[in-house]
Amino acid sequence: MVTYLAPGRHELVPVYTAWGLTIGQRGAGLPVQIGSAPLVIGEDPALRTAWKALTPGVRATSLPGIRVPVVTGAA
Repeated sequence: MVTYLAPGRHELVPVYTAWGLTIGQRGAGLPVQIGSAPLVIGEDPALRTAWKALTPGVRATSLPGIRVPVVTGAA
């Protein structure tokens, strides 16, 4: 599950965190590994991406050369 926090909506951070979502830094997007190469979704510089794995086996991990969590195991 992926959602975005609009600029100035700081009150949503504790709500999304309580729901178990991981919230990234503004503009970082969310790299997703599907197949052999990651792609990045939600790279809007004004938004923060929030995500939560809803399927077993989907997790955030680090890949060589990428300094942010990458979601792997998505199908």
